[in-house]
Amino acid sequence: MIKKLFFIALMTTSLATHSAELIRDATVIEVFNTNTNGADFGIVLEGGTGRCVSPTRTVITFPETKKQSDDSYKQSFAIALSALSTGMKVRVHNFEDNLCTGANFIAISR
Repeated sequence: MIKKLFFIALMTTSLATHSAELIRDATVIEVFNTNTNGADFGIVLEGGTGRCVSPTRTVITFPETKKQSDDSYKQSFAIALSALSTGMKVRVHNFEDNLCTGANFIAISR
């Protein structure tokens, strides 16, 4: 029984470290189309909670190499622009690891 519990705990910990909610309830204050001339775009955020929150300003990038499809990448950029223009809050995830430089999901909400 202890071996089963240990295995379940190990698997749960392992999965939790490979993907992460980077930030929640943050406000987009800037959107940029490339980061150091790379194939990516980024957002600058204020407020919110999560592993990428910075005391001054939070920067999260969306590298093109982590896109699910061309359309989903374009949608992520459009969602970021919508959040910037409307002031709605965002939630950002990285489904592959927990790095703030590798986001591949963004959602907006009131």
